[in-house]
Amino acid sequence: MTWVESHRKRSLLFIDLCHRLLETYPTARRIHLIVDNFIPDHNKIEGRWRVLHAEVTRNHQHKTIEHLMQAVRQHLRVFARRTRRIGRSRAA
Repeated sequence: MTWVESHRKRSLLFIDLCHRLLETYPTARRIHLIVDNFIPDHNKIEGRWRVLHAEVTRNHQHKTIEHLMQAVRQHLRVFARRTRRIGRSRAA
């Protein structure tokens, strides 16, 4: 695994990573990169999936996948209703 570090994200950091990879793997014909700005603590969708997993899917006791999916849909419906209510109260 190869990485570079900086106090800030910037374009030069990515360029530094590319240089580091070329230095580390000088004979590689191909280098595959997965570039992801994944910060789960600052991503609302990831936070929602984490709550769904904690409240519904982790250690579930549903007998069938259909029952599990019903629980997932119900959880998302309740969340959607709560979100709409919050949106309305903020708009008021």
